[in-house]
Amino acid sequence: MTDMVGFVDPNHTGALGCGTPTECSKNLMNRFKDGTNDQIYLVPHNSGNHWTLSVVDPHRKKVYWLDPLKRRLSATSEWQDVVDNGIKFYYVQKMKKSSRLSVQWIPLLGILK
Repeated sequence: MTDMVGFVDPNHTGALGCGTPTECSKNLMNRFKDGTNDQIYLVPHNSGNHWTLSVVDPHRKKVYWLDPLKRRLSATSEWQDVVDNGIKFYYVQKMKKSSRLSVQWIPLLGILK
């Protein structure tokens, strides 16, 4: 049961102190490589003034995005690019597949009941 969910340290993905977006994507890739094939990852992210949570399933190329302030995910979101690229880097490194893949984002807005 404990192998089902992995946690990503927000120090490796936050807007402050993580480095460039590419470095953040590589941090995600490395975390995904350490897990099992059916593992999902809880990835907290602070954009500088607001926390959100991404639940990432890199094997199914899906990301559930939870935002308690009901903000909409922008198509040009830097965070979305970071996670997408982390999944693509993972596929290239571990799965030896093309990085030409599309990641499905599923926004879950507000507080879950």
